[in-house]
Amino acid sequence: KGEGFRYRLELKNVGREALVFQEHPPSFIKDGLVCERHGWTFFVTPPGRGERPLKCLSTPAPDPAVGLELTLLPGDYLLTRRESPSQPFRELKTGFRFEMPGAYRIRTVYARSGLRAESNAVVMTVVH
Repeated sequence: KGEGFRYRLELKNVGREALVFQEHPPSFIKDGLVCERHGWTFFVTPPGRGERPLKCLSTPAPDPAVGLELTLLPGDYLLTRRESPSQPFRELKTGFRFEMPGAYRIRTVYARSGLRAESNAVVMTVVH
């Protein structure tokens, strides 16, 4: 109760052609910052309520000059950077807190530069 949401995203090219993936600095994939600016939108469905977007907090990047540009071949995938060598997940920087006990449904959508991807929903249960 009251904790943030920890995540790891995997973006996979399921098509038959290579695709160029690009994020201007600071990179959300690398640093988890300013997600909306890079086309990522997280959604939450709190217990007994409708789905709504989770606004990502704007935080200065460790290195604002570092962006991301790479080509994903068919079958290639890209993972968000780990929080640390021992922690594969990182916390979503948002003001939303999971206070009410119950099941929360969370998903994300990427839409930018003609690309669109939607994650599977994850259910997180908040207890007292």
